[in-house]
Amino acid sequence: MLYDSSSLIASLVASGTAAFFRTKLFLRKKHVNSLYRKWLYTLKHRKIDEIDFSKLKINYVDTLENEANLQEMDLALSENEFFKKFLYSFLFLNPEHHTHVQCYRVINEDVFFIKGKEKVQKIVIGK
Repeated sequence: MLYDSSSLIASLVASGTAAFFRTKLFLRKKHVNSLYRKWLYTLKHRKIDEIDFSKLKINYVDTLENEANLQEMDLALSENEFFKKFLYSFLFLNPEHHTHVQCYRVINEDVFFIKGKEKVQKIVIGK
């Protein structure tokens, strides 16, 4: 590392940077970095629910079925994260703005509806 040894600020920055890299090297030798990476991977790749795609049924219907048993879904919740794939596919196939689309779940069942201005898609997920 090159720095002006007569400057107090430069000396402090240089010694702080050297201490940082020595600490990093020490932690690498103790395999803390691999443990950290494994921990991050498990946090990011948690399995919420396994979806059996062989039992997945997607089709278009004319209207929403049994509207009294429908609950609107909040896609910002982590439990509904898996549903974004279906929503994005619907938006890609149907030229509609996302603000005109509502997502519903049938209470106590794995049946979902995506309703746009013109089309309604029914998704049945088998587990």
